[in-house]
Amino acid sequence: MRLKPNTNPKARKGRLTYELIPQDIKDIAAESIGDGALEAVWRSKDDDTTFSLMWKIVDGISVGFALYHFEELTNGNFKYRVGIIDMLCVRPEYRNRSYGAIITFHVLKAMSAVGVNRIELLMREPATKEYDEYPAMPTIGSERFLYDLGFKKVAYFPEFWKHQSQRYAYNCHVCNSIPDECTGVLMAMNEG
Repeated sequence: MRLKPNTNPKARKGRLTYELIPQDIKDIAAESIGDGALEAVWRSKDDDTTFSLMWKIVDGISVGFALYHFEELTNGNFKYRVGIIDMLCVRPEYRNRSYGAIITFHVLKAMSAVGVNRIELLMREPATKEYDEYPAMPTIGSERFLYDLGFKKVAYFPEFWKHQSQRYAYNCHVCNSIPDECTGVLMAMNEG
């Protein structure tokens, strides 16, 4: 078992682009959230965003990945670095084996190594609220796991992915809707 951060040989020559993301990563995202969901997240950021990709491989099979990036905020002389986890998915047949937790811990370690002041992620919450045991929830574990790590709920954004899902025509596997009706739950943790 190993984690591979940005090991696509083409990506080493320059910046990682959506076209250079390995197909198995795109397949995991499509299986977990919906076809086009990864592209929607990727394309929704501005052209200056540099993504990092970390994925988990077990016995030669890609079982999960995390897509994340960093943002710098400046207020006078103070610079504030935010690590943002854009997406974390694990293949359905490999869930409940701690692979998502392992990926999460490695991403948090990578963020800590570059000195982030805050870590943010948007968790998907279906509008129905009937998802406690949903087997394909493409979030970073459960809310309890995030709370145990020190994350707190900051804000709710109803139908956060609606526009993206219409533009990239994906059917959300979490809420089973076209367009995506999931609420984005912003969770954050301050480093300290």
